Amino acid sequence: MNLRESFISKFAASFVKPRFEIWFAAVLIPENDQAFWVRYSTLNPRNNRDLFPMGTLWASLFDRKNPKNHRTTVQSFPYEDVLIKEHAIEFPEASVGPDHMRGKIQTSKSEDLAWDLEFRHKLEPNGHLPRWLEKTPIPKTRSIVSSPFTEVAGWIRLANQKFTFQNANGHFNHIWGTNRVSELFWTFVPKFDNDPDDWSMEIATVRPQPFIPTLTFVTLLKRGIPIHQHSILRSLRSSTKVEYPKLRFKTRLNDYEISVESEMDKDQIAGYIYRDPDGSPRYIEQSDIGNVKCVIRHQGKETVLNAKQAAGVEFHGLRPWRKDHEYLDPYRIQF
Repeated sequence: MNLRESFISKFAASFVKPRFEIWFAAVLIPENDQAFWVRYSTLNPRNNRDLFPMGTLWASLFDRKNPKNHRTTVQSFPYEDVLIKEHAIEFPEASVGPDHMRGKIQTSKSEDLAWDLEFRHKLEPNGHLPRWLEKTPIPKTRSIVSSPFTEVAGWIRLANQKFTFQNANGHFNHIWGTNRVSELFWTFVPKFDNDPDDWSMEIATVRPQPFIPTLTFVTLLKRGIPIHQHSILRSLRSSTKVEYPKLRFKTRLNDYEISVESEMDKDQIAGYIYRDPDGSPRYIEQSDIGNVKCVIRHQGKETVLNAKQAAGVEFHGLRPWRKDHEYLDPYRIQF
């Protein structure tokens, strides 16, 4: 699958129409000690009187040097205001295409949070599921990384502050389906600290529906060369411990043994709600300036890697992760 095929709207291209569709990017910006997360989504609810067809724009800014700049904001629009074109999806004052993400959204402090991101693709699009499974109707949520471990340049503006960058590292993903997954735990490290071998890693554990076993998928890069895992058996044999706000993963990838410990930054967490097409909530907490320790054992050699405030870490589940936290819910709106 090429870049354009991985990006194109499944509402427009699929025989079976999805109920939701998402394009998102996590961008880590070491030159500014910042990170940025942006998401463009559409929802076509299933016979639900409380939900309406809509498009939603989401954005979070994380700032290690100036935590006061941390923002999480979201805005919804009637679905008819979203234009699905061949080479771009256009929202009011925002657009996403295979090579760009642009937009502007107002924060709760009545500031503008705006962005203009350009993606410089390095690798081919990559899906996590085996191809034989992708061709079946079994998966209710489907995902493809349109641009794995991509390079990003551009700018972000918060009110009158403009942050420009040329050498950010990111992850550009396209997700669609008829039902959202029940649980998802994710860690993404495009660059480790003081790492002469230039490792990168993405690991995710997914529980598609309640009472179904979890699946763990991992991708490693060494000096830009990807090592993917597409074995369902290996995914089932992996283990994940959820100790909020920490995650612990153990898995294997070919002849690599991998252990990962990740933790969200406690002071800068984005909290929000996704809704399934049936209306049920998914509670999300995420920090893109999280901390990670990764141990890789291969052919008798152990490599210990660390990323301090330089990783994306996400918790996604059916219940709130904290009782005292107010999660943004853009779906409780009538146009």
